[in-house]
Amino acid sequence: MKPFSFHTVFALGVAICFLGPAFGQEAERNEVAGFAGLLHSKEANEFVVGGDYTRDLTKLFAFETQADYSRNTQGGITTNSYLLAAGPQLLVPTHSRVKPYLGAGAGVLHVSAGGLGFESDSVNKFAAECGGGVRIEAGKRWGFNPEFKVIKAVDLPVFTRATFGVFYRF
Repeated sequence: MKPFSFHTVFALGVAICFLGPAFGQEAERNEVAGFAGLLHSKEANEFVVGGDYTRDLTKLFAFETQADYSRNTQGGITTNSYLLAAGPQLLVPTHSRVKPYLGAGAGVLHVSAGGLGFESDSVNKFAAECGGGVRIEAGKRWGFNPEFKVIKAVDLPVFTRATFGVFYRF
């Protein structure tokens, strides 16, 4: 039996991020978000897009799944990166529309590179991430979400990611 390609697994991860709310029926404990921003390492700066699904477990803890994609072209070589990760969030309790949080997670970073007549080469690496952000409630069920994360994959440089997203809670 042929194993699934990484692209198939990535598509499944994206589906879980956006279809995850079907597993939780309690109002306003589920959140889906889309985001865009910059991914930076000492070798390159890349534009990143992605989405996530977060479920509040208690008033202090949540669990997040995320999928993101970035692409970089330098010197005729194109690099595509996909990150699938999941992990807990610590929610800082406030009585305002601005709600900070801290998070950590683990997952798989898939990197493929090719171009200039070279065959495409790809690797899958274990990745860990940590960071934080702020949920800024603009309405009863939606808002904005600036976030900063540090991502480290085995045998790859450290990446920093700054994104801005829009979320919807239900």
